[in-house]
Amino acid sequence: MHNDDHLETDENGLLLLKSIPESYDFSETIDIKTRSRNNTTSSQMNNTTRMRKRSRTDSVVSSIMDAVEQIKVNNEHTDMNTKDPGLKPDDFYKKRMSSLRYTLRTLLLSFVKNETKPLVYIQENFRNFVLDEYFIYSANLGSHFFYVICLPMTRWIPISGNHDYSRDLIYLLAFSIYLSGLIKDYLCLPRPKAPPIIRITHSEYTTKEYGAPSSHTANATAVTFYVLLQLCLSIKQFSIKQIILFFGMISMYYTTLTFGRLYSGMHGFFDLESGALIGLLTLAVRLVSKNYLDYYLLPKSSILYPIGHVLFGYCLLFFHTHPVEMCPCYEDSVSFIGVVGGLEISDWLCYKLGQNYLPWVKSESLSYLLPLPLNEVTDSNTKVILLRLLIGVSSVLLWKEVITVFITKKIFKLKTTSILSNKTLKQEEIKEFEQLPITVVLLRYWIYAGIAIVSCFVAPVIFSVFGLV
Repeated sequence: MHNDDHLETDENGLLLLKSIPESYDFSETIDIKTRSRNNTTSSQMNNTTRMRKRSRTDSVVSSIMDAVEQIKVNNEHTDMNTKDPGLKPDDFYKKRMSSLRYTLRTLLLSFVKNETKPLVYIQENFRNFVLDEYFIYSANLGSHFFYVICLPMTRWIPISGNHDYSRDLIYLLAFSIYLSGLIKDYLCLPRPKAPPIIRITHSEYTTKEYGAPSSHTANATAVTFYVLLQLCLSIKQFSIKQIILFFGMISMYYTTLTFGRLYSGMHGFFDLESGALIGLLTLAVRLVSKNYLDYYLLPKSSILYPIGHVLFGYCLLFFHTHPVEMCPCYEDSVSFIGVVGGLEISDWLCYKLGQNYLPWVKSESLSYLLPLPLNEVTDSNTKVILLRLLIGVSSVLLWKEVITVFITKKIFKLKTTSILSNKTLKQEEIKEFEQLPITVVLLRYWIYAGIAIVSCFVAPVIFSVFGLV
């Protein structure tokens, strides 16, 4: 009941007092006398405290939900008209491509366009926070940093005393990256459209690359089938439980890197299929050429062998197809071809210096292979392995993050050799490709050749100084 319901005034505006009707319900009034000042103050304080607690709780919950949403999406809703390469009008590509190149692109573009609906279906029906995080971080298994740090470990901690796997893995990864990048730049096919697709990734610059073929899938296919082949060749050495474990792990690795590209909106089905074909092709070429390169040319050739490899790498890079738009794929090709050149220089030096100068070389066969520290797993063995990892990783990081940065900035007066990556991230709309200066290409080549030399030659020398071979 409103307080003014029984208040009336006269013609002069003065209040008139009227008796309260007998029928008035006193239960509707508020008994002010029964509410002391202390009770009122206490009640107000309690209400204020509850409101503050609720406000803090709501604020914390809101912050958590915002953070979860930020991580969950952690995407880039790219504007398909401005930020993604490969989406300009057809006339743009027709004017800048040969007739064969344009015809192939037009033919394959229809496959890419028809894949949007199934990719949207995957994200709408399978996306959740756990899978988002899993595929975001597992994508790093195909990242630049992962290869720089983890590939050298296959040389520092050999799993076999009479067989080297590091050269095979480096060749497979390097040339699957090179071939996938070459075809990407030749075809200029876009990634799945975003929106409606949502990009789930930590690596923003990779979203600025073309789509097909998928380099993650090419790498995963080459490595997976290579490992499966090695397991089959030595299957008698393992128990059934070990075989099941190994096959399960490699299957999970392959599924994660391939299906993860669909789930994260980075690639379509055609991208994966073409990437898988490149991975199989790379593996086949490596298996056919391995014996001739590793067991005939490498140990028996003169200094012309490493020089020839470096020149061959230059040819691959300087005759590389240029994309129509800005795309950072070429930088990855330069990096991995540089790694192969550095690997061949290091292993040739191991053969030529041999037992006379290198303490770890025990025979002329596989001179570059570091011996196992001990035959059994013991505390001393573990200590040697950990010290190798510590020294090796520190050496690589010293070269990559300190020495080469100094050379790049102080001698060549460049901020970075990742020029294409930086330009694609900064551009507000897709621009035409700008060719890298030759000095930048050569500098980047030798930076990554240096990583291989440090990993495969300098680090083992340091190991021998500290008695770790």
